[in-house]
Amino acid sequence: MALGSGQAGASNDQVGALIKSVLESLGGEGNDGGVDGLNRRFQQSGAGDIFSSWVGTGSNRSIGPEILSQNLKGHPIEQAPQRAGLGGAAGAAILAQLLPVLIDKLTPNGQVPERSQLREMGNQLARGDAPFARPEMIMSSGDKPKPDFSNVQSGASSAAPPPAAPKAAAPRTYTVLAGDNLSKIAKKFYGDANKWKKIFEANKDTIKNPDLIKVGQVLRVPE
Repeated sequence: MALGSGQAGASNDQVGALIKSVLESLGGEGNDGGVDGLNRRFQQSGAGDIFSSWVGTGSNRSIGPEILSQNLKGHPIEQAPQRAGLGGAAGAAILAQLLPVLIDKLTPNGQVPERSQLREMGNQLARGDAPFARPEMIMSSGDKPKPDFSNVQSGASSAAPPPAAPKAAAPRTYTVLAGDNLSKIAKKFYGDANKWKKIFEANKDTIKNPDLIKVGQVLRVPE
């Protein structure tokens, strides 16, 4: 179902304003800023697997408005629907449908954008020269091709991207937080810190030294 004028009475302008507000919130400073800051909230609340599915290359896991509200409590994104004129339960429901797709498109191949890039995307949306300037193209299900935000740059063309191929089954992923190491991540997923080599072997293409992993890096976590 497209998030457009037919969804909960929201107009395309309101959905566009919601996308812009979310981007501006993600581009803010402080511990909650950026995709990495939002990820930390979900990891700390126990919903990290849901958020990791949005950042990873597999299928996006859905999230209910109530659970999303719990994770966004006190975060600038919490007020994004109200700023877009979409208050109440309807605004919360639209945000719960939009955020997984938006995070997915902002993190092509699991790469997290810089906060300055997020702010520029919001500016482009306001000017109408961004690839996602047509908010009715944002989908909450896979019934139509989703737009690709991955090539957003200053002055980017508004031409529609080619249809995206269907996603494969979602691999289990984890986005590295400050203070993480492979042993700590292995303990979280396997209950055994000594299984860090299993994660290292699955990510040898991006990890050269098992003692050096980067904040924001998305790791494959084998079953």
